[in-house]
Amino acid sequence: MHTDSQRERFIVECRRQLQALFERARCGDSEELDKARTQGFIRAGEFMGLIERAESLQMMEEAHFQVFGESIAERQRRKAILKSAREGDYSLFDIPPSER
Repeated sequence: MHTDSQRERFIVECRRQLQALFERARCGDSEELDKARTQGFIRAGEFMGLIERAESLQMMEEAHFQVFGESIAERQRRKAILKSAREGDYSLFDIPPSER
């Protein structure tokens, strides 16, 4: 059985790793290896029963919002629109912003 102290230490480290990962991504210095390490660390905590999957997803959303000022889904939509515009497909702009 895990103690509350172990659980708290794990959560603090998860948040630190997620924050660092998103900061590097914001600066354009993101590497797949860093992402894989952080994912593996979090999955190990889930496997060991230190956190639930919903908790890890919530931590990820919170860290992402702290760094980027928007949710993961919002950022993905925005990036998809920008990518389409770069490729010459402006059809997404026909959809009102509130529905994108």
